[in-house]
Parts: sequence; C-alpha cells; structure tokens
Amino acid sequence: MNIASTLRWNLVRIGRSWVLQLGRCAEDGVLIGRMITIGGFLASLLIALISLGKPWYSVPVDFVETGGQEFLVLQHGRLTGVMKVAVLLVVVRIMFGATLRILIPSRRSWETWRTTSTRWALTLLVLILAFPGLTMHLETNLSGHASWQDAQHYSLTWLGGDVYNDTDAGEDFSKAAVLLSGISSQCGLFDLPEGMAGGVRVATMGFIVDWLGFGTVFTQFEGKGWLAATAGTLLFLVMMARFSYDMPMRKRTIRRMILVPSFVATILISLCFAAVLTCGHYLTQSRIEHAKGNYDRSLQLLDHAAVVLPAIRHHTHFVAQRGYLLLALDRMNEPEAKLVYGVEMEAAGHLGQAEETFWQILQEESDQVPVWQWRPVTREAYRALLRSGLEDLNSGQNERAHETLSLLARICPVSLKTSIALQYAALRLDKADECSLLVHRIRSTYDAYDALSKRGVVAMVEDNAARAHYLTGDTLAAVRHHRRSIRP
Repeated sequence: MNIASTLRWNLVRIGRSWVLQLGRCAEDGVLIGRMITIGGFLASLLIALISLGKPWYSVPVDFVETGGQEFLVLQHGRLTGVMKVAVLLVVVRIMFGATLRILIPSRRSWETWRTTSTRWALTLLVLILAFPGLTMHLETNLSGHASWQDAQHYSLTWLGGDVYNDTDAGEDFSKAAVLLSGISSQCGLFDLPEGMAGGVRVATMGFIVDWLGFGTVFTQFEGKGWLAATAGTLLFLVMMARFSYDMPMRKRTIRRMILVPSFVATILISLCFAAVLTCGHYLTQSRIEHAKGNYDRSLQLLDHAAVVLPAIRHHTHFVAQRGYLLLALDRMNEPEAKLVYGVEMEAAGHLGQAEETFWQILQEESDQVPVWQWRPVTREAYRALLRSGLEDLNSGQNERAHETLSLLARICPVSLKTSIALQYAALRLDKADECSLLVHRIRSTYDAYDALSKRGVVAMVEDNAARAHYLTGDTLAAVRHHRRSIRP
C-alpha cells in the first residue's frame, strides 16, 4: 500500500467518524450547541486577526499637502507592532493545536488543548489590557502630545467652553462679542503622585484609572484594532467556557491555566504602583529640600522621580518646578529656566519680553523635531504663546491675534484650540477662504477623536464659515456650510 492510498484511507476513516458523530449529536439534540461553539471559536479568531490590520492607538500629529489638499498624519505607538505579533502568535498556536486534534481525535488531547489554549488566551488578554498603561508610561512623547490634544478638546466642550460661549452670538453677525475660553492652567497625563504614606487613598482612586492607562488620553485615541483584539480574546474565552462545560476540571488543571496570566498581571500592576509610589516619595522629598533651600539636592530628587516615572516630565507643574530650581541655581541657559523667566515677565506686565522668550524656546525645536517629539518645555512655551493670542483676540486686537495664531497654526497644524481661535480671527477680518480651510483642518483632526462631543465643535466651525462667506457675498458657500452645521 503506497503513501497516497494510505492517506486516502485515513481521510475516509476520519470522514466516516465525523459523519457518525454528527448523526449521534443530531439524535441527542446537541448538534446546534456544538455548531454554536465552533462558530464562536472561528468568529473570535477572525476578530483577533482583523485587529492585525487596524490601528491600536493613533494620535493626530501633522498635515501634509498633496495635490492641493491637506491630509491628516497619524502617529501610531511603537508597542502596537509588538502586540500584533503577540496576537498573531497566539492565534496561530491555537489554530495549529486544534488542527492536530481534529486529525488525531482524542478526548485527552482535547483537554490538553483546552488547558494550553486557555492559558495562552488569558495571558494575551492581560497583555492587551496592559497595552494602554504600557503606552502611557513607555511612549511618553506620544502620550504627552495626546494629553495636550485631549486638553484642548476639553477646553472646547466643557460647560464653560467655546461651544457654550458661542451659542449666543448676539446681534453681531461676525461674532465679535464671543469670548473664547482660556486653555487649562496645567497639562499632563495624570496629576503628580503624592508620597509613600498617602500615595493611594480613596481620594486618589480616580487617578488610579489614569495610572493604569485607561484615562481619556488613551480612550480618546484608541483604535479599532485594540477593541477588536479585546473583543476577540474575550469571545474566545467565553466559547472555551462553553466548550469545557461537560469536561470536569481538576484544581491542578485550573492552577495551570491561571498561573502564568496571574503572574504577568501581578508583575505589571506591581511595577506600576511601585513606580507611582516611589515617584511620589521623591517628589515629597524634593519639596522638603526646596523648603530648606537645598536647591541642588531638590533638583536631583526631582530628576530621580522622572527616571522612575517618565510620564511626569510632561506635566506642567513638573516643568515649572524644575524651572524655578534652575532659576534659583542661576542656570539661565536651561530652557525650563527661560520658561519660568518668561512667565514672571508676563505676570509683571512685560508682555513683549515674555513673548520673545517663549518664541526663543519654541524655535529651538519646532523646525527640527516633529510636534509629537517635542520636549515638555517646548509644548509649555507653545501653550503660553497660544494664551497670549487668545487674550489678543478677546480684547479686540484681531490683526495681532491673527498674526500670532497663524504662526502657531503653521508650527502645530493639529492644535484644535489654535485653529478655532484663528477661525474666529479670520471671521472678524472677512477672510472667508481661510475659514473654510480651517473647517477642513478641524474636521480632519477630529476624525482621530473618539468623542461624541466633537459634533458640537464641528457644527460651530461650520457656522463660522457660513457667516464668513455670507459677509463676503458668497451665498452658495454660505448655504453649503450652514447645511453642514445643522448635521455635522
């Protein structure tokens, strides 16, 4: 008997056994249940594979012009590639094991497959759920830029934000009476942690969600790939529980299933809280040394805290604290010291000198480094200049505000607050074409946001463009933008 005939005979034998089993299942009334289980397994694996072709976390960072049109540029996290490889390996491992069990059927082999596959799927679920926190803490440049983008959206949509201030434009068709709200006084991934003794209390429970990565900085820009991977893994585990319903498990088998996932989850959560508490301890000691006048030691402790928890580097208060220490140590060449000096000049009323200082800090990096790789001090300088442009706009200095905001919009075209303030300046200066361009830019930027409240902002900017075109006599464009404002 040759190899071909042997293979043919084995396939026929397997086919006959499957037909007999299907017949017995149909007679027992469990055929539909098994079909549902098999379909659920296949659906879960398919959803997991779909996640490989979708982004997991993407933040708007720039615009590129091609063929006379602007297109949004998204920056994806580097950890996405690692997670996609992990998903692919788990799916291949599960499918390969199931294929072997189909070709070599055995109840004991299926029980082994159940144990191994469940352990792999649980470990993968732990890694998927840890992805937000790992992204926040390990990719601090990208998450720091995302926190600034999220803060801008909040300043537009909260109860005292621009959307609500715009609802009553008054009799002035150019909305000259509308006062734009200021930007937040601080920006960061989460509030700075406290010391060891009081680092985790009931009052800090809300921040624990941010520490683990599930704050709005992640959920605002989460991709369909991360959601698909989570849903696919959960569905697989549900189908595995259904598959194991009539297979009794020993305690030893259960321990083998959950040992590795529990170990990975414990390690990740422990590292997160250890970093937060240690960072809080260093910050507390830094404040104590600062109060004693030991500025050099205070600066060292501040830098130690940033080494333990790098995400705090992107908090406004951390940048300011470091700047004050450098200023006290007479290290004026450091950018943080220049920033604090500019803030003090602004508070003293020397606005021209303050703006010149902020522009120096911004220009050191803005032409050479992408916006999402800016140092935190560069972002703070940008925020200070944006605050100045908003004050000029609200005080009626439309030409001056338009000049400042135009420069800022060229440096960071994805800044929502800058684009909207610039549109108001263009509306008041009868620049209708610029208003339409900014509508496209704002709409494109908001495509990367996962927030229902963005509809109100889009409706507002469409209405601004409609008013601008009406004032210039272009009624067709005005009607087009007005219709879009009704159904954003």
